[in-house]
Amino acid sequence: MKVVVTARAFREVDGPHKEFLESQGWEVVYLETRHPLTSEELAHHLDEKVMGLLLGTDRVDARALERAPNLKAISRFGVGLDNLDLEALRARGVRVTYTPGSSAASVAELTLGLILSLARWIPWHVTQVRQGGWSRRIGLELQGKVLGILGMGTIGREVALRARALGMRVVYHDPRPLPPEEEVRLGVQGVSWAELLASADFLSLHAPLTPETRGLLGRDALAQMKRGAFLVNSARGELVDEQALYEALVAGHLAGAATDVFSKEPPDASPLLSLENFILTPHIGAYTREAVIRTGVMAVENLIAALMDRPIPYGEA
Repeated sequence: MKVVVTARAFREVDGPHKEFLESQGWEVVYLETRHPLTSEELAHHLDEKVMGLLLGTDRVDARALERAPNLKAISRFGVGLDNLDLEALRARGVRVTYTPGSSAASVAELTLGLILSLARWIPWHVTQVRQGGWSRRIGLELQGKVLGILGMGTIGREVALRARALGMRVVYHDPRPLPPEEEVRLGVQGVSWAELLASADFLSLHAPLTPETRGLLGRDALAQMKRGAFLVNSARGELVDEQALYEALVAGHLAGAATDVFSKEPPDASPLLSLENFILTPHIGAYTREAVIRTGVMAVENLIAALMDRPIPYGEA
């Protein structure tokens, strides 16, 4: 049995997750990739021996499936399924699994780090001092500010708990509102989409990428945000119209933005990269040792179950 691993973090971090996978007696092939693969690129590494994929955010559609006629299971190292042609996979009888909640704490902590970096201009100040300067830009206290959260899933809830500890008021919008008792426990308030945009001093995105959410933060939505607000995206780059965001930052309607994700990764020549009020990181939300090992072990357990025709212990699409 041959298993191909594309997930960079799984490959790069040594630990029990790799030992667990390699102890199964399968032929394990690690792809030395530096970016998510297109389906065409992935297809070059597949053949009739491949029965399992331990996948990052790489694309899989019918073209890749043609090269792997015996593929039986895909285990996502993470939660997003937007890069998978689920209809084609189901038609082929390929089981698709994912690891819900495995990186929630890590993504939430990065989100708060980005919010703090925006509020205090931390990267800008670091650059100033490194270049021999001693200039300062006035910052903001987070206490008393409104954090708006789009998507109150596992990660959104973790962000809310941390933001409340910093004295922020938290409002959220989600098509499936939390039960009242959960809102009380978290100290959050559900609001409409329009209210979220208008009230948030910091708007943090934690929604999945779907046809309904693709490009959700476009010109109209950004214009509805409070003047001087900040946008943080640690979910999916395609949620935001990047050109519209650039224009909102240049015009001063938004005071700043931070993103861990882009619609194309790496972002190449995005005009956002030239802005001082824009912070970017290379998709590191789940890239902590703890999250990688946790996610990796869960992904291997899912893969074993799928290949052995057993019930999936975590998530199955």
